Amino acid sequence: MRKVLLVDDDEDILRFLKVHFESRDFQVILAKNGESALILAQKEKPDLVLLDMNMPLMPGWVTARELKKHILGTANIPLIAVTALTTADDENAARNAGCDDFVSKPIDVDKLFEAVNRVLD
Repeated sequence: MRKVLLVDDDEDILRFLKVHFESRDFQVILAKNGESALILAQKEKPDLVLLDMNMPLMPGWVTARELKKHILGTANIPLIAVTALTTADDENAARNAGCDDFVSKPIDVDKLFEAVNRVLD
């Protein structure tokens, strides 16, 4: 069973994503901020991380850089930005921060899992 770390400060989005990933046989780990994401990624060794870019305390851009630099990069674990920030500049910033793919909010589940399949295959 594949393991996904979902990182978002919005509980409704976490619940929404959790339902969809569990229905596709993923083990789901939830984090409400970047600091928790760093700790959980180190501890749980997920196969995939979905990360909101617009969070308090530690923005997604910073979290992505730290995850890729210290945890995910050495294990080649993919990271997908999931964000309401939807311009081409936002997508470029997410990719420059270490994200392997980019999905905009509101979340289209089909597009989300197309991105998931791209980064996991």
